[in-house]
Amino acid sequence: MGSAQFGPYLLDAVLARGGSATVYRARDTSHDERVVAVKVFDRQLSADPGFRERFRRDAGLLSALREPHVVPIHRYGEIDGHLYLDMRLVRGPSLADVLRRGRLAPQRAEAIAGQIGAAVDALRRGGLGDRRIERSDVLLAGGPGRGEFVQLVGLGLGRPPVQAAVLPTALVSRPARHRRLVASTAAVLVVAALVAWAVFPRDRERVGEPSAATGLVATIGVPDAGLLDAAVVSVGGRRLLAGVTADGALRTWDLSTGAEAGPATPGDAVAVATAVVDGRAVAVVRRRDNTVVARDLETGTPLGPPMGTPREYSFGRLVVVEVDGEPVVVALEPTGRQLPGPFDMTEEQVGVSSFALRTGAPAGPVLAADGASIDAFSVTEIDGRPVVVSSTAGGGGVQARDLRTGAPVGAPTAPQPVAFRALTTAVRDGVPVAVTGGDDNTVRIWDLRTGEQVGAPLAGHVESVTAVVAVQQDGRTVLITAGGSDLSPTPQVRFWELATGTPLGPPMTDHPLSRGFRALSPDGSLLLTTAPGEPVAVWDAKQLVAEVAS
Repeated sequence: MGSAQFGPYLLDAVLARGGSATVYRARDTSHDERVVAVKVFDRQLSADPGFRERFRRDAGLLSALREPHVVPIHRYGEIDGHLYLDMRLVRGPSLADVLRRGRLAPQRAEAIAGQIGAAVDALRRGGLGDRRIERSDVLLAGGPGRGEFVQLVGLGLGRPPVQAAVLPTALVSRPARHRRLVASTAAVLVVAALVAWAVFPRDRERVGEPSAATGLVATIGVPDAGLLDAAVVSVGGRRLLAGVTADGALRTWDLSTGAEAGPATPGDAVAVATAVVDGRAVAVVRRRDNTVVARDLETGTPLGPPMGTPREYSFGRLVVVEVDGEPVVVALEPTGRQLPGPFDMTEEQVGVSSFALRTGAPAGPVLAADGASIDAFSVTEIDGRPVVVSSTAGGGGVQARDLRTGAPVGAPTAPQPVAFRALTTAVRDGVPVAVTGGDDNTVRIWDLRTGEQVGAPLAGHVESVTAVVAVQQDGRTVLITAGGSDLSPTPQVRFWELATGTPLGPPMTDHPLSRGFRALSPDGSLLLTTAPGEPVAVWDAKQLVAEVAS
């Protein structure tokens, strides 16, 4: 993106983007072109009187704080209807980035936890109370060891503090019945859990431990590199899990044992899908340069040259579906168009592309939303046609298009006031529907023919709904939804009857699925959990539904 003027700042790169704010790298022209990080809140939130009052109070307290482990605020205020923070630019990964590559050494974990503890104590003394801290808010400058320096960012300025009675406890290495921790506990013990969760094994006796849970198919021995993506394929009577790890390798596990089924194939993979082609299992791998390679899953041998156009970065997710009897790869892909961004900037539009797995030839046009980027999609069949159902970034709604022609199928939904975090498709009373999970903590069902919402929102989650899957069981369709994450104080997994919207059983709060899951198979029958501190596990969704419904 090119530079854009925002008051005295020249914004030249997006560092992070959230639902209501964007963080830019910027040059401050009023202070000798110093390079800073500027967090800009959207106009709607900036106009909210309650948020404005809390933001100015919090920013004032934070700017007066003198704590080396909290990122300093240079100044704050409002420009062109946007509240903003001008902060020191920290060059280094977040704790979340580091933990994706595997567990920390205990000594390193202790050093990081101590610095976080000092920052939390200072925030309390400075009048900011207990702030919710995510791993992405913990930035690490310098390398591992004595020179590694922690600084906290984010801190939810303008948002109410965490309630004094409880603090996040999914981080604490204790049995699940102790998920809540009284605020009087020393701050260093609380923040140590941010790291300890990913360093020390959890207590195997606690409620919800995978080895004792209904529906467990296998626990997977993933190396320290960590698992980025995975998919399941069945061939020759065996169910295999194909996965890519953070070191770029393609690995295979036998789901009957959880053990690796063969040697790893080194590479630069970031995402994987699977298919059976001519009787053999194939892994379709997306690489860091965004090209796609098909490999024989058992030998790792490429089945042809890379497909697609190399780029500076990868757009990640892809799936393989069957169209007219042939395997077709469907993936997020830039459309070649530029979209207007904030402050007269532009950004690349993202759509959905499809191409034949055997030849690399396009299976249809690149599908694009009007004036927005697609951030999630699902492939289904409607009236015998392959259809891509997609949602757009920032609450733009849901629409369906014919994969082969790009023609609209049915009517799109109206733009929505909240962002969707999860999307799947199903059939309800003979009508194709989309099911979404949103930042408003609800699950919504949409008629893909009319674009209208079906019934009232399914309410009950207390945090954003981040995962949704539809499972066929005994002639009915059941939705499984997760709200929250491994850092949430109240993560839940819920079950709903699709036909009526009726909840099935109470919410599950101690199951690994409550911290989020991914569907491994198109029918949603196999689910993957990868919560930090837990074994990577594969679950049989139908067994879980049967248990809940019994």
